[in-house]
Amino acid sequence: MADVESGNSQVNGGNEVDGTNGSSNLGAESKPLPADLDKRSLSMSMLETVDLEKDDMDYVMACLKTSPEGLKPDVAARRLAKFGPNALPEKKVNPILEFLTFMWNPLSWVMEAAALVAIFLTIPGGKTPDWEDFLGILLLLLINCHDRFH
Repeated sequence: MADVESGNSQVNGGNEVDGTNGSSNLGAESKPLPADLDKRSLSMSMLETVDLEKDDMDYVMACLKTSPEGLKPDVAARRLAKFGPNALPEKKVNPILEFLTFMWNPLSWVMEAAALVAIFLTIPGGKTPDWEDFLGILLLLLINCHDRFH
């Protein structure tokens, strides 16, 4: 395994790739490597210039100063210290607010309106509120939210 972080050349799949001119023995057409690649250390700006979906694999590995065999542990440790772990940051979400967002849709609005109608439209007529309908609709809303939450 070559120390591709500090060396001038690297081995990609058994084919020598010179870090200064980007020539490869594979014969595949790829864009030329930057002329000062071997003098530059790996940086965020260099990482942003590599298109992992479109660029040739040899070009990507040369720009990232790696090989199919991977990095030596000391090089990997230096990169981990410099760039941090390869992980997305976790978003902290309040579970109660996330649960309540499932009540924010047109079907839930209709059911909430029906629950309010069951309570408040019976009061002006002198009747007692329809608690059974209100609780039934509320229970359906909570079951719907619970099922979508989990």
